[in-house]
Amino acid sequence: MDVKSSFLNGYLKEVVYVKHPEGFIIPNEEDKVYKLKMALYDFKQAPQAWYTHIDGYLKKNSNQICLPESTLYTKVEDSNIFIECSYVDDIIFTSTSDAMC
Repeated sequence: MDVKSSFLNGYLKEVVYVKHPEGFIIPNEEDKVYKLKMALYDFKQAPQAWYTHIDGYLKKNSNQICLPESTLYTKVEDSNIFIECSYVDDIIFTSTSDAMC
């Protein structure tokens, strides 16, 4: 699964300000900047912000991280198992139960 909006869903840990994009002009406000609340697609912080977001979600839902591989998560419920692995904005997952997927 390719998460198209992955880099737009990460919250920044640091304060980031950006200038107006080229072609975007508001009269009498050309020298103002924007304070970002979330990551933008081309930011170097975007992949880390996305990983932190998805990691928090998976851990909150009782998934266990695999120690040798920090992007591999598992969850065992009753006799069912869920396995998820992330690489940047790509996710692959499988389960013995449709409900767990």
